[in-house]
Amino acid sequence: MFVNAALRFEALRSAGAFSAPEIKRIKLLFAELNLVNSRKDTLSLILENITEKQARYFRSGDEKELRPFSQKELALETGLAASTICRAVAGHSAETPGGRELPLKYFFR
Repeated sequence: MFVNAALRFEALRSAGAFSAPEIKRIKLLFAELNLVNSRKDTLSLILENITEKQARYFRSGDEKELRPFSQKELALETGLAASTICRAVAGHSAETPGGRELPLKYFFR
């Protein structure tokens, strides 16, 4: 949908439908959307890896099933910088199948 909006914008811009200040503002909005999508993609990648690595815990709910897993290991597996992972998980949590809400940092041992 975002790609279609960008194409539509370009078509309208080419047709002279926007003033210079409007074009500038729209471009800033598209840049903000790109940042939001990038953050969402990063967090999704992290969550996918956590659920894969800690699958036994998610199935059982038993904390003894948590496997050793570090943010550094995740960084190596995903190609993301360790600092990116640290910032992405800060302040975020996940609800477990047992209904507990746990900070994402909890899943790194």
